[in-house]
Amino acid sequence: MAHTGARIVEASIVGTCVFVAIAVGILVAPTTIAPKPLEKALPATATALQESVNNLSSLLDQVDDKISTDMGTGADPADDSAPAGAQAYAATWLAADDGAVTGVRDEETQCRTLLGTATDALDPGKTLVGTSDQVDSSSVPQIVSLEWAGDLPATLDDCASQMSLSFTTMDDALASAKETAANQAATAAYASQIDALQTAIDAADNALKANQSATAGDARTALSAQRDAAMALVEAAQPADWRDLDAKTADLVQATQSLTDATSALKPAHVYTGKNGDLDPATLCSVPYDTKQLLRCDAEAAWMRLNAEYKSVWGQDIPIDLSYRTYDEQVEMRQIYGSGAAVPGTSNHGWATAIDLPDYRLTDEGKEWNYGTPKYEWMKANAPAYGWVNPAWAVQGGSGPHEPWHFEYHG
Repeated sequence: MAHTGARIVEASIVGTCVFVAIAVGILVAPTTIAPKPLEKALPATATALQESVNNLSSLLDQVDDKISTDMGTGADPADDSAPAGAQAYAATWLAADDGAVTGVRDEETQCRTLLGTATDALDPGKTLVGTSDQVDSSSVPQIVSLEWAGDLPATLDDCASQMSLSFTTMDDALASAKETAANQAATAAYASQIDALQTAIDAADNALKANQSATAGDARTALSAQRDAAMALVEAAQPADWRDLDAKTADLVQATQSLTDATSALKPAHVYTGKNGDLDPATLCSVPYDTKQLLRCDAEAAWMRLNAEYKSVWGQDIPIDLSYRTYDEQVEMRQIYGSGAAVPGTSNHGWATAIDLPDYRLTDEGKEWNYGTPKYEWMKANAPAYGWVNPAWAVQGGSGPHEPWHFEYHG
């Protein structure tokens, strides 16, 4: 029996030792596992890493959009109808080599590299987590440590945080650049309009001095008020912000226009001299069938008698291209045609005693009035009876210039 009991005790001790040994072995054995996909080796880490990957990827997309929109390629086109400050603000962007942009780009490059590494860690076909005695082989995915994999989500989050800071820095730099450009443009436009308004004020002063007639009392009062209001705008302190400057510039534009209009209203009426090209239109007569044509009244009366006979034959009025020409219009004709036009101040058109029919060189209708045509020959033969002639220098074979369209009233 004693032997039997001894065996039981021995067995108990041995069993206890085995249990203790197993227990100790579990506690002290190194944490070595066979390589597994991250979602199997560290499920919680895999979930956190996927969330970090999504967040960082979204942030990187925002950065790309922001840079493409505000750093040159996406800058708003200039709007000519917008005030100067608003135009400059919309069109301003940061250059690709600006420090704020390159800072973001550097952070983006690093984060994209890290994002690729994290994406590989989530892919069982590329990375396994744990330890292994296997030698490096092309058939075996990359094997990374548990510690490295566990730190990866926090590493991605740190990169995203730094990216956000750089992103904010770039935004601030862009906002500052826009404000600076807008203020500079608005200030320049404001100063230019101040100059324009001052010029209008000077013109108003001159008009007030030149016209002090009692009959101009209301116009003088209106102009004086406009002038004083304009001066108040000129003397006002310049706003500091481009938005205020844009608004003030618009006020200046309106004031300049109002002052210019008031000045024009006070200008003395033109005093006609009666010289060639400076005849008072009120003393001339318009051709009834073409009222924009003006002639000396006796010439107009004779022309209408001629026109009545012409109409009885041809069934239509005599077409008129030009009649009275002011001095300025004669200057313009001389600039266009050179020696082919009369010296300004010498043309019979300036005395309202000449008419040009359609020019055969310019229109199809004019071809009906060229030398030798039935209508020209009729005019040449019949017009002198009414005091109108194609002068000797203008007829075919005359001294020139040869103008079958030109008829003058000789009375």
